[in-house]
Amino acid sequence: MKKIAAILILSGVIGFVFISFSWHKPTIGAAAPKRVKDIWTIATPSRIATLDPQQAVSAYEKAVITILFSRLVNLDENVQVAGELAETWDYDMVSSTYSFHLRRNVLFSNGKPLNAQDVVFSFHQWADPKSLDSDLLKDIAGMEEYLSGKSKTIKGVSASDEFTVNIQMARWSDSFIQALALNRFVVLPLGYNGLDKVAFFKNPIGSGPYILESHSPDSVIYKFNSKYFRGQPATDKIQVKYLQQADAVEAFKERKIYDLLMYDFAYTGDLNDNDLVVKNSGNFSTMALYFVETDPRMADKSLRKELLSSLNIERIIKECFPGSSPASSLIPPGMMGSGAGIVSDFKGENKQSELRGKVKILLPNDLNNQCFMKILAEQLAPTHFVLEAVDWQEMYEIFKSGKMSVGIENFVFKTEDPISVLQYFRETSNEYLLGKKIGSLAGLFSKLNDNLTAIDKARVYRSIDSLLINEYHVVPLLHASRYTVFRKSLKNIKFAGSRVNMFNWHEILIEEP
Repeated sequence: MKKIAAILILSGVIGFVFISFSWHKPTIGAAAPKRVKDIWTIATPSRIATLDPQQAVSAYEKAVITILFSRLVNLDENVQVAGELAETWDYDMVSSTYSFHLRRNVLFSNGKPLNAQDVVFSFHQWADPKSLDSDLLKDIAGMEEYLSGKSKTIKGVSASDEFTVNIQMARWSDSFIQALALNRFVVLPLGYNGLDKVAFFKNPIGSGPYILESHSPDSVIYKFNSKYFRGQPATDKIQVKYLQQADAVEAFKERKIYDLLMYDFAYTGDLNDNDLVVKNSGNFSTMALYFVETDPRMADKSLRKELLSSLNIERIIKECFPGSSPASSLIPPGMMGSGAGIVSDFKGENKQSELRGKVKILLPNDLNNQCFMKILAEQLAPTHFVLEAVDWQEMYEIFKSGKMSVGIENFVFKTEDPISVLQYFRETSNEYLLGKKIGSLAGLFSKLNDNLTAIDKARVYRSIDSLLINEYHVVPLLHASRYTVFRKSLKNIKFAGSRVNMFNWHEILIEEP
């Protein structure tokens, strides 16, 4: 017999909320029962500005997409591609066609059964030039005609029956299936269920483990989807709540939240108690500056050198990111094509440019570490550069408007092949960061093709890395040693490639004695 109790507790910065627990009646002689918390509050350092997967910008918006939606395939905890809505798939070498065979027990949250036409519709939404990462689908047959407006459909995307989707390739791509595991490539109901796109994403219909209860940029609340094909989720509700890092750490210490999964910080032992799980997430990320050269001032190489010469990375690491290492490359050491050990031709002279006025360096709020901001501001004081922390969405809008000059981001490499990060420096990407075409860089990217051996591909990656560093298009700062921190009472959590990517939302629960 299941019983419910409600307890009034203080919640973060909002006020009082009711948190309920459920438990089962114990049998005689049984151990003390565990109570399961009915709501899991996840703090995030960036607001969730959009629920549209094709427009999600921050790592945090991307991470929570799969609370509502499902993909054809996903990545498991070993970062291997696994079926999600696709039960199986195969590839016919004669016709260059993938066939995805869909599960037959999947319902959208409104009760509509999933079928192949939903997937065909979704591919067309993913391929829209305004959709981020749409360039990853360029190898599908008919994509060029579709993008140029010569065809209203993608020739290579079709359904052969109610539960089979066929994707014909114009050319072989060894990364195509893995690309489909990106969080933004989720399956949507045909025709947005009769709504226009804007209206649909105000109250989305998905096939994921939860459905939307309410959404504001500062707080999103999801409730369990009783129609989820893997069964009812273990936790009734999930709240994703915006908190600055200092507030989140305080809430964690006071047990108002149970994890710091979404925060990028170096664990120094200040949270030490017996109820913690602290996992080193490794050095698979690079914090780096990049110059957006649509701002003509950024074409001044002496200005870019001035910025580099002002930085004391050793001090930043020692005081703010202990356990991290200085970066001489964008690709972290040990990864495919790593440029670790690249030596720039810049000798460190502090020759100032002729620029008058100040140039803003924008960084997202999740990097707004008080220690980092303070020391970096001190080091930049004698230069032409000033720091400003903004929300991810605001930073993206400034970038798209052409008004951004310099940015700082933490680039996370989820697999050994670094192309998912390097693509941001490829001119054909709709998230190209450098703004202006750089011919020598475009030439290197043009050498990448699927006929290359792994060694040859690694050499091209290293050449791209070297060019970015030696020409000061990118200034790598550090390879951060990151930690995943949560309480032992948070159960069943599994990660896919990074600490913000949970692939088993439906199984996660919070137990208390």
